[in-house]
Amino acid sequence: MDKKQNWMQLIFSPEGRIDRMQFFLINLWLLVFGILLMFLAGGGIILSANKGGMASSTVMAGGVMGLVMLVFSLLMFYISVVITIKRLRDAGLSPWFVVLYFVPFVNLLLFIYLLIAPSKQ
Repeated sequence: MDKKQNWMQLIFSPEGRIDRMQFFLINLWLLVFGILLMFLAGGGIILSANKGGMASSTVMAGGVMGLVMLVFSLLMFYISVVITIKRLRDAGLSPWFVVLYFVPFVNLLLFIYLLIAPSKQ
C-alpha cells in the first residue's frame, strides 16, 4: 500500500495493492464487525419481542434490522472483493482470479493462498 493511500482508498478503491498483513487485518476487522452486527441485530429483535407490545412492532424491528444488515452485508462483501483484488495484484496474479471468490470451497483455498503468498514487485 502506498503511504499516501488513506483508509477510504484502502477499502473502497480496487486500485493499488495490499500486503498479507493488511489483507489479514482487514478480513479480521470484517469478521469481528459482522459478528457484532449480527449480535446487535438479534438483540434488537429479541428486546423488541420482550416488550410485550404488539407483534407488529417485532416484525417492524425485524424488518428494519434486516434492512440494516442487508446494507452492511453488501458493503462488507464489496470491501472483501476490493481487498482480494488488491491482494491478488500484490501476489503477482491477475485481478481476474477474483472470480474464484464466488466458487464455494475454492474461495477458502484462495483466501489461504493469499494469506501465505509473498508479495511480488
